[in-house]
Amino acid sequence: MKNILLGIILLCQFSALVNAQQALSFQDQYESRMSYGRNNLEITEIQGSPYLDKEYQVGTVLTDSNTICKSVLLRYNCADDVLEFKQNNVSYDLIPKTSVKKAEFGGKVFVYKNYESGGGTGKTYFELLVEGKSSLFAHYSTKFYDREPAKGYSEAQPARFDDIEKCFYISVNNSPARKISNNKKLVEILTDKQKEIESFISRQKLSVKKVEDLKKIVSYYNSL
Repeated sequence: MKNILLGIILLCQFSALVNAQQALSFQDQYESRMSYGRNNLEITEIQGSPYLDKEYQVGTVLTDSNTICKSVLLRYNCADDVLEFKQNNVSYDLIPKTSVKKAEFGGKVFVYKNYESGGGTGKTYFELLVEGKSSLFAHYSTKFYDREPAKGYSEAQPARFDDIEKCFYISVNNSPARKISNNKKLVEILTDKQKEIESFISRQKLSVKKVEDLKKIVSYYNSL
């Protein structure tokens, strides 16, 4: 994998840095986009797409040192869980992920946050939907399937990315985000206001399967 040994200041100068005097401690910020599968396939050779939006969107990146980079071309790769940055018509990963405090582009806000995973925790990019005492997030993912040759009665299968899956998570008081699988699970997470939330969901006939309903529930909880 090719490393471009440029400081983050170069990115910020290129993209109209605010507070340009601030030095950052990033190292090897950009890495060339990797190919996929056993045969190092390029994106154009694979069915489907790993991107939430294929086209780059002009956005802003806020770093963990509160340096702001404006007019950055960004897109989100759901397969690799990376934000890609475009410079001179070449795509790179914006790393380290932990130094990205917030990224806004395409009408969305992304944060890199911890979440509950099995018996432990992990970290991933989330789209921030509601921010407050409890915060609501959307997580996007897709899987890559390598191409398979014909075997017996089975036809050859092309390399492909699966459809993008969207799941919702919630974090209370900045705790690790927890996946919302159904109404009961959400009420369990918001346990300190359980009766109020149950009543609100029932009265309003809301469902966690609908993003607008989820926003209403979380916003209501934050108002209590």
